[in-house]
Amino acid sequence: MPSKRIHKTALPTGSSYGDYIDRVDYGDAFTIQGVDTELSAQKAYVMLFSDTPQWIKNLMKIRNKLVSLVGLKTDVAMTDIDDTSILLEGSSMGMFEIYHIGENEIIAGEKDRHLDFAVSVLKQEDRVTVSTLVQYHNFFGKVYMTLISPFHKRIVKHIMRKLV
Repeated sequence: MPSKRIHKTALPTGSSYGDYIDRVDYGDAFTIQGVDTELSAQKAYVMLFSDTPQWIKNLMKIRNKLVSLVGLKTDVAMTDIDDTSILLEGSSMGMFEIYHIGENEIIAGEKDRHLDFAVSVLKQEDRVTVSTLVQYHNFFGKVYMTLISPFHKRIVKHIMRKLV
């Protein structure tokens, strides 16, 4: 039986994220193998973004206060979703707008003046891959991503443990 260890991987080739972001200036992907083969991409998305731990909510509050000093979006919040949430393209679920709902993939994201990003939750057989793709619009977008990427990676790995 495959290990249910979360590990960094290449951006998946089977993803549709390219339809939702023009250029990938920063990208990372984490995968976990050995998940229930009956788990859908939609259910995986809801599991990942529900019951957000308080420490992550606190980080988002700090982020919002800091970026407000330079005029960026501060309405980014880890809003909990639950098992009864219905995913609809164009709606906001959790902290992201849902761009795409496919049979095996959910793509969501956010657009701001310093960067656009998309997150993909891709379900393939007994594997789920969470990819984050960022397109910078200016120097501040690159600086911002450099500063938050260590936190981002820790958050992604933490929420993926829900799939174990």
